[in-house]
Amino acid sequence: MIYPGTCRDKIHTLNSNQSIRIKTNNIPISIFDRLQGYYSQSIDSEIGDFIIKRADGYFAYHLVAAVDDDEQNITHIVRGFDLLDSTPRQIFLQKKLKYITPTYLHLPIAIDNKGKKISKVDKITKFVVSNPRRSLVNA
Repeated sequence: MIYPGTCRDKIHTLNSNQSIRIKTNNIPISIFDRLQGYYSQSIDSEIGDFIIKRADGYFAYHLVAAVDDDEQNITHIVRGFDLLDSTPRQIFLQKKLKYITPTYLHLPIAIDNKGKKISKVDKITKFVVSNPRRSLVNA
């Protein structure tokens, strides 16, 4: 569902208990992913204004990731394919904040024998770089 801009022109403060969205524009964000190739998204027409601070007071993933990557001088990001469609939002924020955009590579998702995505929060057994196939099978 595309956000229709219901509260677009309301003024919110950071300490309010309402979510805060960033206004988008109709300029497409295009990236060259090192594995997936070119990817483009018109945030305005495909997503709409998106949340940067949640109603519970926490800042949203896209903003936190953009700031954190810049603070750590991250130049290359390797992550799962499931995050490819959210990458233009991070790049949009990087541009707004005048940050350097890292190089991206989105890998296919590794799944377990039940079809569930393997994630670092699952605390799988140690990943052996010299034998990645065995590590994935054991996961």
